[in-house]
Amino acid sequence: MQEIECKLRLDDRNGVIERLRRFGAVHISTQEEKNKIMDTADRQLELSAKALRLRTIAGVLGGVVTYKGAPEKSRYKSREEIEFFVEDTDSFLIMMNRLGYTNVWQYEKKRSTWTLNSCSIVLDELPVLGDFIEIEAQNEEQIDSVLSALGLCTKDHISFSYRELWIKHCVEHGKPIEDWLF
Repeated sequence: MQEIECKLRLDDRNGVIERLRRFGAVHISTQEEKNKIMDTADRQLELSAKALRLRTIAGVLGGVVTYKGAPEKSRYKSREEIEFFVEDTDSFLIMMNRLGYTNVWQYEKKRSTWTLNSCSIVLDELPVLGDFIEIEAQNEEQIDSVLSALGLCTKDHISFSYRELWIKHCVEHGKPIEDWLF
């Protein structure tokens, strides 16, 4: 499946929530997530701009495994995405280790998920970096429509992953690049 998404930093989370409600967006859930990024010792996936992630949600057994392909040329971030659920996350991690993949980085976030006009909208709260919105849709025009309705500017979109933003933050502040947890 192809993922097309737009990410922006949020200065006014509450204002965006008010606009989501005003335009009839449906709130799906609010959850605390832990994300484990898997890669080889020589970072083959990271170097090829690909990603393999195990996401678990507080209070829920199992997790979602996600593979993200290298970004394609697009106005917004567009890449192949394959996801599936695993019941036994410990066995999954052991199997990945046997195949040469280890947990190279982990981060936590609080995520509020909404839908509007066939788009998935998530509001993410991250330690240190703050609030972000991600809008995922089947095409760029749907994203443009939601951005417009929410009063957000397309020119402000961020093409970097949360990991890339975290590395940039650590480098700018002279901090070691460590796991990113609340």
